[in-house]
Amino acid sequence: MRTVCDEVRCGSRLHRTVKKYGIPPSTLRGRLDGHLPHLVAYQDAQRLSMVQEDELADWVLFQASIREAPTY
Repeated sequence: MRTVCDEVRCGSRLHRTVKKYGIPPSTLRGRLDGHLPHLVAYQDAQRLSMVQEDELADWVLFQASIREAPTY
């Protein structure tokens, strides 16, 4: 997305860039206006932090590798 925004800032037309990369025009306009991606903007509202989520995923994969069912 950073590359696409840089391309538009350097003079490329928004409409042409949107078609080239297959990005919705509203998404590109929002990013150019400084809006954050949904995942980043609402990170504080998540029950788990990204680090906790990654650790949980690693634990579940480990449990699966030793053929143990994850517990609650």
